[in-house]
Amino acid sequence: MHDYIIVLVPSLVAIIIMVVLIKMTRLEHLVRFDDEAPVRDTMDAHFEGQAIERIVLSEDQQSALVFMQNGAPPVLVRAFGDRMVVRVLAPKAIKDLSGEDTQLSIALNDFTWPRTKIIFANAAARTNAQSLISTSADHSKEASSHA
Repeated sequence: MHDYIIVLVPSLVAIIIMVVLIKMTRLEHLVRFDDEAPVRDTMDAHFEGQAIERIVLSEDQQSALVFMQNGAPPVLVRAFGDRMVVRVLAPKAIKDLSGEDTQLSIALNDFTWPRTKIIFANAAARTNAQSLISTSADHSKEASSHA
């Protein structure tokens, strides 16, 4: 037991010192969506040449919904540390979609990113986004059934 303490305590102290130094020097660069620019840059990198109809930013600056002009399913962009994660909200990707007041909850069929919440400025904006996602999913299901 004594050997573990000799190894663990200095390691724990070193980790704490590194975290404090990173915070003090502000080397961590957390992504925040205070405007559409980082979302547009990410979309250009992932979906080059596809025109964006509209971007809806979350009030907590952690996520954004992107609606494309070509009628493709909406895209969810989420801040993840110093990077961004992108998911197409295709019908098969969405397990559940529910909203309450200004918050939209999306359950995804993805064990690495099972659920996300988007906070809107008001309930009307949340209802509008929820219906756009639902409509897109319904159109995609209808198009695949006719193919």
